[in-house]
Amino acid sequence: MKVKKVMNTRYSIIEKDARIKEALARMARENINKLIVVKHKGDKKPYGIITEYDIFYRLSRTKIKKFEPYNTSVASAATTPVETANKEMDLKFVAKNFLTKGYSSMPIVENDEIIGVITKEDIISLLYRYEDLINQPVTLLTTQIKGKIRLFDKLSLALSKFMGTGFSNLVVIDDGVPVGILKVYDVAKTLFTIRKINPTPHWESVVKEIYVAEVMRKDINILTNESSIKEALNIIITTNQHIIPITDNNKAVGLISRSNIIRYMINNKLI
Repeated sequence: MKVKKVMNTRYSIIEKDARIKEALARMARENINKLIVVKHKGDKKPYGIITEYDIFYRLSRTKIKKFEPYNTSVASAATTPVETANKEMDLKFVAKNFLTKGYSSMPIVENDEIIGVITKEDIISLLYRYEDLINQPVTLLTTQIKGKIRLFDKLSLALSKFMGTGFSNLVVIDDGVPVGILKVYDVAKTLFTIRKINPTPHWESVVKEIYVAEVMRKDINILTNESSIKEALNIIITTNQHIIPITDNNKAVGLISRSNIIRYMINNKLI
């Protein structure tokens, strides 16, 4: 299957000289976690890409003598150059790139200009074609929870986990029960506020006084072993929740993520 069969012609861009605060606001407003970066307004040539993780990484760096997050540019946090795809590319090749390189989307270009984007959600949505499959229990796609943190751990520990794993989401656990999700976006937004108010030498001490419970998202979707794959697809495709805790007798036993769904699709030759 070719990329053009599932590519999305709707995408969001931001200029490289825009401020990080504008990128955070745009992500929240449009319920997305990445923006294609261009050099100038009206430019169609991709300069780079900025994700919520890029912003988190930039804000969590400590070896900066003078740091003013309010005036920090998108270009200072963006990943450049950005890897692109073309509409005639094999979809399986792009899907494998997502898994091996940690991408969640790729701009589609033609004659060096952006014509669309391909995302993990675009690929995952192909599962709706397999009605027999998506009505099966979600356990068929469930994997072990590798990224988790406790409810009353300090936010500083979360910073270390995000930096050490590259994950963008952590499942928040309390006595074995999933009670929320800590998104790297929410941590980045918190760091932005802290670093704007506090001088560089002191911001880390402020972070050490904040608990995960104060920053995490509590209103999340949780499924059980009896839930269907279709229920998981509906959550991932229609919301900005990229991982779903799976429970048995209220205890966390695994999760569904975009990456493990795509891996399943590749292994079973569904793309």
